[in-house]
Amino acid sequence: MRKIVLVIILLLLIIVGFGIGLYIYKINEHNKNLSLAQKIEDECTEEATLYELGLLNNTVETNISEEKISPNAIIIFETKYNKCGHVLKKYENAENDLINLTQSQLQEKYSDWEIQEFSSKQIILYKEVEESCGEHYVLREKDGYIAIYEIDENNIESLIQITQISTKYVTETDLIELNKGIKVNGKEELNSTLEDFE
Repeated sequence: MRKIVLVIILLLLIIVGFGIGLYIYKINEHNKNLSLAQKIEDECTEEATLYELGLLNNTVETNISEEKISPNAIIIFETKYNKCGHVLKKYENAENDLINLTQSQLQEKYSDWEIQEFSSKQIILYKEVEESCGEHYVLREKDGYIAIYEIDENNIESLIQITQISTKYVTETDLIELNKGIKVNGKEELNSTLEDFE
């Protein structure tokens, strides 16, 4: 019986000792957190004071990498011809000497062009010129076929090609239009109009 009482007292002492140790540990942690918070507050207050006095610059520099031209980028050259008012677009793949250039480096290389859009995959370069685009055409009937005439700045027509498209298969309305002359601007519109007659 005596042994049981001693074991119980011993267990109670261990439990009480563990509880007291835990209590002291928590008080110490709480005091550490309070002193850390006070230290942070003091540092923030000191930093704010230095900043207000102009002795500290709070600007944080970041590492921003500039976007660069990738090997599969498309470059679109947009030219506005002020004499005729047309805008022609020319699409090109990025040449090797353009790959990995930044926007500012590209601007140096194409100083007479305005960069309207810049991304790693697509660039749009734009400029205006005091010329005519030179891509004004008129389609007419000639010797039973559709003929392509180029129109110059002085509105003078020059035959450039007689196509293989026979006029005997076009509608009467289209034949009347061809006799008047169907004006088209740009090679894309020219090709599209010719495909309509095929």
